Parts: sequence; structure tokens; C-alpha cells
Amino acid sequence: MNSSIIIRIRKTVEGFSFDSLLKNQRLAIFMICLVIATILWMLNALSKNYTTSISYPVRYINLPDNKFIINDPPKQLDMRVNGHGFTLLRHKMRLAFTPVALDISTILDEQGIQSRGGYTIVPSTVLDRISGQISSDLQILDVKPAGISLVFDSLETRQVPVKPNIDIQFRSRFDVSGKISTRPGTVEITGPRAVIETIDTLYTRRRILKSVDKDVIKEISLIIPKEIKSKTEKVTLFVPVDEFTEKSFQVPIRIDSLPPDRLIRLFPQEVTLHFRTGLKQYSFVTPESFDFYVKNSDLQSGQISLPVHTGKVPDGIKSLKIYPLHVEYLIEKR
Repeated sequence: MNSSIIIRIRKTVEGFSFDSLLKNQRLAIFMICLVIATILWMLNALSKNYTTSISYPVRYINLPDNKFIINDPPKQLDMRVNGHGFTLLRHKMRLAFTPVALDISTILDEQGIQSRGGYTIVPSTVLDRISGQISSDLQILDVKPAGISLVFDSLETRQVPVKPNIDIQFRSRFDVSGKISTRPGTVEITGPRAVIETIDTLYTRRRILKSVDKDVIKEISLIIPKEIKSKTEKVTLFVPVDEFTEKSFQVPIRIDSLPPDRLIRLFPQEVTLHFRTGLKQYSFVTPESFDFYVKNSDLQSGQISLPVHTGKVPDGIKSLKIYPLHVEYLIEKR
């Protein structure tokens, strides 16, 4: 019995075509009436009020001054709403919703609450604020979760230095001729106190500079930890570069804190220097640019020879060699 019914249905479906529909006027009229009836039924159904559930993402804005959320509050609100079928259908068909914004400072001010370590927002007490962002055609009956717990931590601001993270590969005879720096050299960061206290330096993203033979001026991004905010996201890197050549001369050795009643003779009285310097400052580097001395305290200790101490060396000097490193001496009374 069942098999015969299936066979009859199959034959009816296989024999159906638009041509047969056009030829069979009764069937065509029936189908048109069915479509019209379906549309009228849907219009009638959608004109009525229904209750259903929808979910909206939520974001928390305008936090109290110098406060930061450290817990993980809900990322969406589940609401039971009532409204016309057309309005509900429109909301159901949307693929994405604009997040509901909860203005935390305003909510706390309206309810006369001083924010400290934390606070629980009851969504049912701010339904008007939520409803105004969703649709005036929907009536919110219930909101879950019933309470939104926010735990605050204090924000702290401090200045930290910037340190470049770079690898420079120079062409032959070229090198850094001065201090590598960034502009600005320090940046202001803001974040939870517990995190800020662990940060004493911000580093730039690693950069590799190849075949360098002139000054480097490049914009470079900072590595800013996730919990930290900074208005400065990039700095300008400056690397002074020069071509270097060798130079040498002799510099007198002075005696630090020489006793007035004694005469000290050093052997030798000068040190010989060998070093590399940039061509840009070659003519400016003179014996007066350096300072080497022996200490009176070493004399008092009765050492056989005195170590030569370095007092001043110009910036940009490379591969400095000093000879001798110790000198002999003779003490005479005046």
C-alpha cells in the first residue's frame, strides 16, 4: 500500500513542469492563491507581538579616572524582549550588532557610588540606557546576567627611557661616531600599577641595518606591552656614522693632588696613544682632548710603579691603546 502511494507521488513530481502548470489553469490558479495566502498569513503573523531572546555584545567605556578593569566582565548581554514580529525578524536577520556601551562613570555618578576596588552593575537598573541603544520598538523584559562585576585597579603614569634594538652592519672603515639615540628619548606610559612598576625601559622593534656608510635617521616602532597604553607608538632613530682612520700622538701625564713640599718626576712623563677616529672630527682631536694622570694615593702606598688612570677621552674614539700603562717615579723634596 505504501509503495503504491510513493510511486504515484514520484510520477506526479516527475511529470511536473512549468509548461504543464501553464496548460493546467486550475492548478496555476491554485498555486497563485497559495502564494498569496502564505504572504497574507506571514504579514498577519508578523504584525503581532512576540517574546523572544536576543544577545548583544557589550563594551565598557568612560571608566573612572585612573582606573582599569582587571577582571573579565561579560562580553555580551542576553535579553528577553517583546516586540512586533517585523521588528524581531529584522533583529534576528542581522549578522552583527553594534555593542551596547555602558558608560561606567556616568552610571556610578547617577547612583551616587564612589568607585574603589570594585562595583557590581545591575543591568535591570539601567534598562532605559540599554533600550535606547537597541531599539525603541523593543521592550526589554529581562537581562542576564543579573549583575556585572567590575574589579578596578589604579592606573599609573610614568616616563621610561627608550632603548633601540638594532643590529648594524657597516661598510669597511665605517662605524658609529657618537651616541645612538631616539627622538623622543623617553615616553610616557599608562597602565595598571602592578604592571607599570615592572617596566623601566621600552624597546624598539628589532631592525637590521646593512651596508651602512652614512648617518641613519629612521622611524621605528616601539614594543608596547598589551596592558600598557602610550600616546607615542613610534620614535625616530638616530645613528651618527663616519669613516674612521688611525691617529696617534703623545699626551702628558699629570699628578693628581701633588704635595706642595715635594717634586715628583715620572718616567716616562707622557703616554703614547694609538686610536681610530672619524674623519669629521679628525682635526678636532688633539692631545688636549685627553687626560691621563697618576694618583697621589698610589704614591703614598709606596708602589714601585704607578698605574696610569684615564680622566677624559673624547666621544667617538675607537680602539684606544695606551702605552705605557704604568710609569716609574722619583720623589724629591723642594
